[in-house]
Amino acid sequence: MDSILVFKQKNTATRSRGDEEMNTRRLVGTGAWVGGIVGFVLMGAIGFGHELGHAASTNIMTVDGQMVPDIGPLPTAIPQPATNLNYAAKISLGRQLYFDGRLSKNNAISCAFCHNPVAGFADPNQTSVGVVGKRGGRQAPTVYNTAFNPFQFWDGRAGSLEEQAIGPIHNPIEMAETHENVVKKLSQIKGYQDQFQATFGTGVSIQGIGEAIAAYERTVISTNSAFDKFVLGEPQPWTNLPRGVWQFLKAKGAALPAIMVQILPIIIFITPECRRSAQWKKI
Repeated sequence: MDSILVFKQKNTATRSRGDEEMNTRRLVGTGAWVGGIVGFVLMGAIGFGHELGHAASTNIMTVDGQMVPDIGPLPTAIPQPATNLNYAAKISLGRQLYFDGRLSKNNAISCAFCHNPVAGFADPNQTSVGVVGKRGGRQAPTVYNTAFNPFQFWDGRAGSLEEQAIGPIHNPIEMAETHENVVKKLSQIKGYQDQFQATFGTGVSIQGIGEAIAAYERTVISTNSAFDKFVLGEPQPWTNLPRGVWQFLKAKGAALPAIMVQILPIIIFITPECRRSAQWKKI
């Protein structure tokens, strides 16, 4: 029988300035999310922001004479659905599944293939590549802070991380496998048999796969960037950071209706590319 392959995540703390710039160029792609967020507002999900505490704060600060929403820090508690509470064994299993290419038809495309930790848990390519070189129509979004998203995917078609985690498996362009075949493959691996039994009290199941991957993804949180420290009130050497926030809000909000501008703080709050861009941008 096969054994579980364990992949060690590379340390992203030593990324080069070029990598930072690449990620910031990728910020342009967040415009698609801003457009998609319209549906988020129309469905009344604006109230979700208030559940995030400071993230949707109506407090205003003034920067260069302009009114800017006062964006607060991330919540200290990671959201957990009552049906899928996080604990160490489940997170460990989810991490192994996240990096396992055997979730795909050709046994080569893992979750990490398109949501690469080295690239900010996203894809540095303009559009993501799936099995046998097939390209999707969009760039894979980052996994960072998706624990705080009420909907998943660019178009919001998944209502939870659990649903999102198993979606790409049977997508014909991404992993092109069936849920049944994935369960069959992993059920032949003793390591997975033992872990699923210990974690869920059952054999390998597609529900367990989704719950384990979601549990791991909820640990991928950005809390230590310059922006995070800034909103916590810690002194930062980047004196232009508040102006960077305003420039982003102005650029993204100029063509949007007023209600959209109100939720831009949530977009910055959730999306690490937005949070990270203010670290070095000069204005």
